[in-house]
Amino acid sequence: MKMVLLMIYQERMGALIKASGVMALMTGGEQIP
Repeated sequence: MKMVLLMIYQERMGALIKASGVMALMTGGEQIP
């Protein structure tokens, strides 16, 4: 069960990283965490 939760967690984190990357590109890459 923990493995399933870990996979879901990794997928959500990956989506957040991709979204933040797209936002950074759209804003000209000035706001990089």
